[in-house]
Amino acid sequence: MAIFQALSAARVTSTADLPIVSTPIGCKWNGVTTYSIVIWVPSLIFEPILCILVVWKAWGKDIQEKGNAADEVNN
Repeated sequence: MAIFQALSAARVTSTADLPIVSTPIGCKWNGVTTYSIVIWVPSLIFEPILCILVVWKAWGKDIQEKGNAADEVNN
C-alpha cells in the first residue's frame, strides 16, 4: 500500500506532462482524442449490432420455439 501511495504522490506532483488542458468550461484532453476516435466511433456503432445478433442467436430460437409450442397447444 505504501508503494502505491508513493507512486501516486510522485505522479500527482508531475502533472505538467499530462495531456489535460484546463479551460473555462472544464477540462479537455489534448492530443489523445484525435487518435482514440478511430477506435471508439466504430465500436460505438458495431457493439450494439453485435450485441443484438448475439442475443438473437442465444435466445431467439428458444423464444421462437416457445411461441410455436404455445400455438400448437392453442390449436
